[in-house]
Amino acid sequence: MPSVQNTPTDNSSSPQLQDILSTFTSLTDPIAINDALLVIDRALQDPLMSGALLQSLNSPSPRIHALGLAQVDKISKEDISVLRSTLESDIFKTTVEGIASESISIAERSKQTLLKICSTEERLAAVIDFEGSVYLIQDLANSRNSVVRMRMIEALTELAGRSHESLDALQKTSLLDSLKDGLTSADILTRFNIIEILSEFGATEAGSEFLDQSGILTLIANVVENEADQDSLGVNAIAKLYGKLGASDKVDFISLDMKYQILAQLEKLMVGDDDFEPDELLKTESMASFGLVGGNVQNIEWVSQSHCAQVFIDLLTSLPRDLKVACHVGLGGDDTAGTLFVWRSDRNAEFTHAQKVAKYEVIEAILGTAEAVKKNSNIAILTTEQISRLDLVRRQGPFYRRATATVAVQDMAA
Repeated sequence: MPSVQNTPTDNSSSPQLQDILSTFTSLTDPIAINDALLVIDRALQDPLMSGALLQSLNSPSPRIHALGLAQVDKISKEDISVLRSTLESDIFKTTVEGIASESISIAERSKQTLLKICSTEERLAAVIDFEGSVYLIQDLANSRNSVVRMRMIEALTELAGRSHESLDALQKTSLLDSLKDGLTSADILTRFNIIEILSEFGATEAGSEFLDQSGILTLIANVVENEADQDSLGVNAIAKLYGKLGASDKVDFISLDMKYQILAQLEKLMVGDDDFEPDELLKTESMASFGLVGGNVQNIEWVSQSHCAQVFIDLLTSLPRDLKVACHVGLGGDDTAGTLFVWRSDRNAEFTHAQKVAKYEVIEAILGTAEAVKKNSNIAILTTEQISRLDLVRRQGPFYRRATATVAVQDMAA
């Protein structure tokens, strides 16, 4: 890539390149567009054209911007000294600021470049040890624009979830404070988006420990206990979060359940209590999450012995025909016990989008557990017929509907 150590402040480059950059967005001929992109790409690879890189990163065109970011990506393979030089230039600043772009493609591509720049613990440390880059990242993570804020928080949680060392480094610079702040925001949509991000982050080993040690799981449990009737969007996201935690083989779900009574919380979200009545969508999401938790071979015995399991089974009897679930108990050994829930349905029945996705996730988890148990212990927890039927649903996907032919018969007596 062009040297970034002495990038011209006037963004100087060849007159031909300046003309192409200034007129690119007005080009309509595909051949002319392709020729222009080739010229720009060649210029960006010329060490003597360092100004061209900054120009491309300031371009409103996603295609030109992407060419510039492709050059910045190469920093991840260069010596660490190149990265440190880049941090002191306008190149890094402009790259990160691209995350705030109104263009979704530019914003997402800029976020991916930041993740590549921080591809190792050493490179992440270099970035957050530089005061200017920390301020820049913090500014976006606390942006008044909620979309920009969520983009940066997503990037930070992806970095934090890579290892305990990355998590510790980000915590020391307070770059993850925006997660907890967002969870206590007065804005319902912000809280929902934060919980959605936590669902992915929490499924990592480092992320689940962060949720525990930071007090976030305590905050979430408090929402279920005291605010479930005030934030339907939030409690649906919480149910999904618990399913992600339970489904991950990187999370010690049993320890978390012992500390936070997660299964008891899911039980409340399924059936409610004297002060709270869940709607059908929340019941479905909570049941799906419970199925994901129980579908993890690590949790089968623990889940099967819980009160929530019996509540789940009792709840099934009141469901409409198209949401019936059959329960298969026992893993086939005298000293092995568990509960595996097999979601059965009429594929032509009416479901909401969320119900279809939730049911499909449960089926995938069940089949995954059956395959893992068979491989590890040679125990068949499902019959061949059950596996065949569930595998058919898995292959058809969550939105399959069997076609029904309609035949019109003319009244011949007319």
